Amino acid sequence: MFNDIAQSYTGGIVDVYKPHLINGYYYDVVSLYPTAKYNNPMPVGEVTFTDDPNLDNYFGFVLARIKCDPAKVAFPFLSTKNKNRIVLHSPPCGGWSGWYFSEELKFARKHGYEVTVIVVINFLKENIYLMIILINSLKLKIKLLKMEINL
Repeated sequence: MFNDIAQSYTGGIVDVYKPHLINGYYYDVVSLYPTAKYNNPMPVGEVTFTDDPNLDNYFGFVLARIKCDPAKVAFPFLSTKNKNRIVLHSPPCGGWSGWYFSEELKFARKHGYEVTVIVVINFLKENIYLMIILINSLKLKIKLLKMEINL
């Protein structure tokens, strides 16, 4: 089971854009990773296995057949591993099978991918990042007290 779940981890795909703005404002966004983790549930608890074809019925890791039709998917973003290298399927996309997090596949389906479920490792979902509130409140207290921390 661990090896199956590990196959779903491919890391982030990073696109670099050179911003260009006339008569506007730039905003630097910091700490998106912990914010995203705090606002979204994580897989926890005992697992169950299923081959239920309805993607909306579970939360976990899915072995699925993926079809990417360039006429339906403008900007392909699902990646796979090939010989331990991350491969981003760009047009023409085609089809393949792989392990993915269920929520990633739900997002992909909304953007034109066809997803056929083969098997699912289903978890409970829970927000486990309440510690972020504590850490952020400590950072705020330190800032307000104008203290410096040397770790």
